[in-house]
Amino acid sequence: MWVDCTPRVAYKLPVPRHSQLTTTSSLTTSLSCFILSMTEHKYKFDVKMTCSGCSGAVSRVLNKAKDTGDVSDYSVLLDTQEVLVTSRLPYDDILAKIQKTGKEVRSGTTVA
Repeated sequence: MWVDCTPRVAYKLPVPRHSQLTTTSSLTTSLSCFILSMTEHKYKFDVKMTCSGCSGAVSRVLNKAKDTGDVSDYSVLLDTQEVLVTSRLPYDDILAKIQKTGKEVRSGTTVA
């Protein structure tokens, strides 16, 4: 079953009245979106970084995302050119944050 989880007001779920309990589709969709939005994902990116300035740029943008709550944890590994990110945000949102640094993202995967 595909669930449309377009962004909604922060975790507000509709509370049906007794007379509305005959239609559970909307409530089921809202609950599914809520559960999916609470799930943390782990992403691994192969980012072209040749110096500490490159890794520092990626670290700064991810640290800013961590300060706002968008990212719960991250590691920037210059020697292996890997960036590991744990977040509730979708893959494309994290990818966009890393690409904002101007660094080439050669590949990326969802680890968990």
